[in-house]
Amino acid sequence: MIFIIIFLVAIVIGTTIGVYYITKWFGYPKAAKYVTMIFVSCLLYLVDMAVFEDRLFSKGDAKALVGDTKKVFKKRTGLSISDSISNIDVNDNYELLEGEFSIVFKTTESQIKSWLNGKPPWNNIKWHKGQIPHKLGASVKFNFADGVGLGIYDNGESIYLGDKDLVKLLNDTTNYYSYVEDCCSDEKGLRFHDGRLLILQPRTRMIYYSVWDF
Repeated sequence: MIFIIIFLVAIVIGTTIGVYYITKWFGYPKAAKYVTMIFVSCLLYLVDMAVFEDRLFSKGDAKALVGDTKKVFKKRTGLSISDSISNIDVNDNYELLEGEFSIVFKTTESQIKSWLNGKPPWNNIKWHKGQIPHKLGASVKFNFADGVGLGIYDNGESIYLGDKDLVKLLNDTTNYYSYVEDCCSDEKGLRFHDGRLLILQPRTRMIYYSVWDF
């Protein structure tokens, strides 16, 4: 994520310097040059906000989203909610474009069936089923008290360690899930540092959505 921030800062600085010399070349008054630079910087900032909207929230925004969960969920996953939902919990610990934002809620059996009969989010071909892959599960916390880490047995097998309730969720073989890596999926050392995960649990009718960047 630090590389993205550096890239955006470089764009803003480079564009601002470019505008400065262009206005100087055309003989604009000094005041106009500074006004132009401020305008361009603000414009680029707004563009950055639009591009990284999924990762820009404040604590207040997260609380406000509880009352608009259906709209936000559809925008982020492409899945419409037609049935009732309850037990809504929105959590946001993003700071400086790093952290996790999650939405957790309970819905109906028919709603989950309708999603499973359709296409999963993020251009995936089909829903995955079973335990959440370890490196993927270790990236999320959702609304649980603590996250999880990974332990490795002598035979090389990995296991989840940490919050017992989250471990139970991630190990549940009845899970249906869809995920996407938003960055570096081809770089072994950087995989799962930036992505999105949606878990459907027909057994409990709970839904878990997370977007993160670390």
